[in-house]
Amino acid sequence: NGCAQSQLDDDKDGVVNPNDVCKNTPSGSVVNALGCAPSEGDDDNDGVRNDKDLCPGTNPGIIVISTGCPNTLGLDNEELVLKPSVFPIPATDNLTINQGMLEYTKAVLMDMRGNEIQEITLSNKIEIMNLESLSKGIYTLKISGVSKSENLRVVIQ
Repeated sequence: NGCAQSQLDDDKDGVVNPNDVCKNTPSGSVVNALGCAPSEGDDDNDGVRNDKDLCPGTNPGIIVISTGCPNTLGLDNEELVLKPSVFPIPATDNLTINQGMLEYTKAVLMDMRGNEIQEITLSNKIEIMNLESLSKGIYTLKISGVSKSENLRVVIQ
């Protein structure tokens, strides 16, 4: 075709192959300078594309699983996708609650004596619980639904 390898653009997105981070961008996509459509990007730099990332905004340095959510339990990816999880641990101002693949309806934060400290309704797969007014310590978060509940340990610093 008369072009040098460095001049080729195999996916025809306007970014030459050597500079193209996303090599198979769908035809007709609007791309950034790296050759990636918005869905192909990785805004939180966790290694999981935006269109696959269930936990956008993961903090730098956090080890994530294939869904883009933190690997807080040290389990394999399949277990983590199904189970609910919380992060960061330890938490400070906010706690992110990820329902996993199951449906839960509420989350109740309890102190070590079992006293209910705070409750939120879970209407999305990912919810944020504000912890700003709570004391440092170890708490239990009970996530419950119609037929299932899980208790997760939460450390607040």
